[in-house]
Amino acid sequence: MASSVTRKADFMIFTVEGEFSIFSIAEDFQIFSNALAEVPENILVDLSQVSEMDTSAVQLLLWLKKQCGDSSHITVDVRSGSSAEHLLKLYQLPETQLGKLVSTGQG
Repeated sequence: MASSVTRKADFMIFTVEGEFSIFSIAEDFQIFSNALAEVPENILVDLSQVSEMDTSAVQLLLWLKKQCGDSSHITVDVRSGSSAEHLLKLYQLPETQLGKLVSTGQG
């Protein structure tokens, strides 16, 4: 597992490689939460190199959206046929547009 964060002009890239699961989620959470000291306008979550993904990773993605609220546009990049794609489809979550996963409004 290797997670990293790269800042660009007006966006941030969260990259996860290898296993994105309960076994690495505590470290991934620290990396993600430390990076959000200043919430960027655009976020790319690159899961194209993830070999395994479980529901703890989905929870972290939902947490990320909740932390950013409506102020950020979040896009998730997955490899076709990957475990990340299968898991997001299983939960009927659009794998490319995380912005629609969580409603931050009341009601």
